[in-house]
Amino acid sequence: MTQTQPRRRRRPATRPTSPGKPAETLAETVQAEPAPVPASQRRRRAKIGVLAQKLKAPARPGFVRRFPTATPERVAELEELGYTTVTDASIPSSGLGSGTVQRPAGTGTDGAYYRHILMETPDELYAQGQAELEAHNSKVDEAIRAGRAPENQAGTLSKGVAYGEGSIGRE
Repeated sequence: MTQTQPRRRRRPATRPTSPGKPAETLAETVQAEPAPVPASQRRRRAKIGVLAQKLKAPARPGFVRRFPTATPERVAELEELGYTTVTDASIPSSGLGSGTVQRPAGTGTDGAYYRHILMETPDELYAQGQAELEAHNSKVDEAIRAGRAPENQAGTLSKGVAYGEGSIGRE
């Protein structure tokens, strides 16, 4: 059997002082807390542990806004769809003097920095694009229910297999 040894009491931590003075405990040397800073002078703290939208901009009536990656190819693609870049001095931006609203997006495998750029399109053009997308998706859904491959795709569902249970095969 092992015997337990009695616990020793810890002495309060002391701070060395000059000879002739008694040692001070650390509790005695703690200074009073500084006065709190008024809320109007405090810096806004980042939200930690809370989801926060980093790619957010104020809405503009009659327009739909988005933050695509600012690669030349993606910007050109969206411009063909009717999007324009937003240049608004009232919106915070990390752009380097270009006038457009930009936000950092991270780095790629090559070490190059990626950015997002704010673009907008009128509601009518956005609705038209969504209608075209829904028409395409409806055709794909119809082809799946019929057991055939959607347009421009190879492969068909196995014969005699119900929707949701099939596998893709080639004939």
